[in-house]
Amino acid sequence: ITLVCAPDWSRFEKLLVENLLQMNAIYLTDNFVDYHSNEAKQFVLDFRNKYVVEPQNYAFEGYDVATYFLTALMRYGKDMTGCLPYFTMPLLHAQYRFIRIGENGLENHNWRLYQYDNKEVELIPVNPFKKPVE
Repeated sequence: ITLVCAPDWSRFEKLLVENLLQMNAIYLTDNFVDYHSNEAKQFVLDFRNKYVVEPQNYAFEGYDVATYFLTALMRYGKDMTGCLPYFTMPLLHAQYRFIRIGENGLENHNWRLYQYDNKEVELIPVNPFKKPVE
């Protein structure tokens, strides 16, 4: 059995990790920080040194939003919105994949999958197209 968890389920504290492990729970989310990546480690160290506090979700989100849109603005200029559906870059917290909605609208359609690693009991990225090793 594999349980696919809605994005809000990560907020439920009553869900037991042991039960989620037994059901091979997969989380669908639009954001996640991989604290094992060198970029996230460096961000945490820099943030701690500057603000003398641990970075929370908004710190990562703010960094990503500013980095993404300011980089797009520098690269494409004031008409950057036309380029956003084709612009990707690595970020710490979220990824953006903009889809055109109507004539002038854009909407982020990026979702990622994460699953508990049985050995480490932590969420890790999942590739849904990768065949399992038998």
